[in-house]
Amino acid sequence: MFDRSRAAVRGSRPPQAVRQLVPHGEHLLSWAAADGGAWLIATDLGLWGYGERLAWVEIDHVTLTGDTLVIRAADGEDREVVLREARDLPAVVRGQVEASVLHSRFVPLLRDGRGVTVVARKTRDTVDWRLHYDAGVPGQGDAEARALAALAAIRVELGA
Repeated sequence: MFDRSRAAVRGSRPPQAVRQLVPHGEHLLSWAAADGGAWLIATDLGLWGYGERLAWVEIDHVTLTGDTLVIRAADGEDREVVLREARDLPAVVRGQVEASVLHSRFVPLLRDGRGVTVVARKTRDTVDWRLHYDAGVPGQGDAEARALAALAAIRVELGA
């Protein structure tokens, strides 16, 4: 499971505790020590930490502020993790999240310019399509109908 060439580039082999956390069939990309003796690990399929895995398509945004990694999930919830040693984990996570985006397009829905962003993200086997509404844009009624029409048109345009 462990790619020795990556370890050589990064300069260290993951601790046994990290290697044991990598699920069968997934490949370790990076890891970091977190507060409380926990580990955060990035695999080819997602980010594992505190017994939870977020697939790359379930992460909208990630930032590192000081030693705190803030993960904005697709459900809108922020998860904050204090890292004792960040290593290259924040950059790897950011890269995996960005690489999962196949297409993103903003579509205005309201007269004031607010609207929805149509996003296509790749998973291991499929493409995940999501609508991200701007604050104050109703995800129902006429706005929803126009958002769904835009989604359908974009899928046709892209051959999806």
